[in-house]
Amino acid sequence: MGRGSLKQPKYSRLFWLKVSIFQISEFFSLVF
Repeated sequence: MGRGSLKQPKYSRLFWLKVSIFQISEFFSLVF
């Protein structure tokens, strides 16, 4: 359980990083 809880934050950070990059690229595609 401890190891799983330690691994989850890393995966969530990568997930939100990809989401933020996708939103930024979509925003620029709408602007330009």
